[in-house]
Amino acid sequence: MNKKVIWAVIIFTFFLVGCITVYNPATGRKEMHLFDEKYEISLGNSLAKQMISQTKMVDDPEALAYLTEIGEKVVEASHRSYLDYKFYIIDSEDINAYALLGGHIFVNKGLLDSFSEPELAFVMAHEVGHICARHGIKRFEKTFGLQLVLAILGGVTDQKGIGDMIDEVDKYVSLGFSRKDEYLADYLGVTYGYQAGFDPKASLLVFERFQEIEKEYGSTAMPVFLRSHPKPKDRYAEANIKIKELMSTNTTDSSSKIKDFRKKSSK
Repeated sequence: MNKKVIWAVIIFTFFLVGCITVYNPATGRKEMHLFDEKYEISLGNSLAKQMISQTKMVDDPEALAYLTEIGEKVVEASHRSYLDYKFYIIDSEDINAYALLGGHIFVNKGLLDSFSEPELAFVMAHEVGHICARHGIKRFEKTFGLQLVLAILGGVTDQKGIGDMIDEVDKYVSLGFSRKDEYLADYLGVTYGYQAGFDPKASLLVFERFQEIEKEYGSTAMPVFLRSHPKPKDRYAEANIKIKELMSTNTTDSSSKIKDFRKKSSK
């Protein structure tokens, strides 16, 4: 048997045996993961420290308090409200926000300055949605596994070769979450924002703003956060469907499910 095939079997067995089953409250399904929640939080804390040390941050207690107040309202309505969420403001005029696994959310100053409170609440709820759905740790696990498989099956043994390979994988990962994940985060964002008391239609204003940015830059020079996300018009349409659903049905059942999950998680 080919050595590469043998190694492939070994790797597959390693991942299968090493996996743990985790219930994902955001999707309502059990999922296989390489790392548990404790590791997810630990890794998120490390990544947050690294990002803060390498990024110019805004030191404005009043602005941070405003952001945190909105964020905490959204978190309280989410599936993983028990996590220790932390909020940060990046000194950048770009309209963007980022979620790191474990509960860290970074918002650019440009977004904070130009978005209304309901619009900001949706953006924050979207990022919380990524965290609740464990998108960050899934992306990390995918990268970790891909690096190992490429290193062995590709016969990469020297340090430079491994470094080049990791750089290529990092470029892919830096584009952000998958489009499927983005749609789910939108869905959760609209839901969490609504349950937190914010107008869900603010999400439509956010996507209209993104459409304006898209037209301004053109399809070839769009910011990374637009290139890696589904089209704003498509996100607008999907969010509008969810809003109509929320407005026409009683969300008490959904809220109760979230509260029930919190009780189970605290035991």
